[in-house]
Amino acid sequence: MNKEVLTKSVLWSSTVTIFVIFLMTIFSDLNAGFKAFLTSVFSHHWIGKSILSIVVFTLLLVLLYVLRPKISLVLSVWALIISAGLFTFL
Repeated sequence: MNKEVLTKSVLWSSTVTIFVIFLMTIFSDLNAGFKAFLTSVFSHHWIGKSILSIVVFTLLLVLLYVLRPKISLVLSVWALIISAGLFTFL
């Protein structure tokens, strides 16, 4: 197992998952149908967003590990830091 590839895959999966959570939150607030869908399938929209986030993270982690991203580790860390900060305060 290549630790650097795994680390970059985790970092980019986390970055994208944060963005997806941000989008789902905004979309569920603007679209009652999406919020109702999450509630009907998962019993509560927060649980639905959480489960979908886990699925997105896991699928991206596996996909990126197989694809072996060529982006530097430093850039990967900064992408996560910036996305976490940006989408937390928006």
